[in-house]
Amino acid sequence: MDVFDGEKLCKAAAEGNVEEVIQQLAGDGVADKLKDNPTSSVTNQVNGLTSSTALLEACFNQHPKVVEAILKYVPCKEYIDFQEESYGMTALMIATYTANEEIVKMMLEAKADPDVREKEGKSAIWFAKDDPDMKEILLAHGASPEGQKT
Repeated sequence: MDVFDGEKLCKAAAEGNVEEVIQQLAGDGVADKLKDNPTSSVTNQVNGLTSSTALLEACFNQHPKVVEAILKYVPCKEYIDFQEESYGMTALMIATYTANEEIVKMMLEAKADPDVREKEGKSAIWFAKDDPDMKEILLAHGASPEGQKT
């Protein structure tokens, strides 16, 4: 069996390679490792983020099948709500920013916290400011309307 490689996992997620993501996540103890240490798949400078995870990369590059696979294998809150170092963005914020309704719904169903704030104090709903449908989805899943303030 291959040794788990967080960098390889992030790259596969960024490229939308769902088969490679599943192969990496299905390895012995990998899901448990990520549950115990959400940042163990952190990589540097993939897609311009200082730190990232496979979930952030899949959301940024809009790969819903990859997001679905990751959420199946690593359904832990610490991993889902991990904030990258540059801006403090979560996967839900990135999915909202890219206006990918399918991924936003998946993230919310996986219990992503819609009220986490990035470094400037914005929550996911702020990134949906020009999209009333996206705002409604976030509000329906408990997002605070206060996150809309600039």
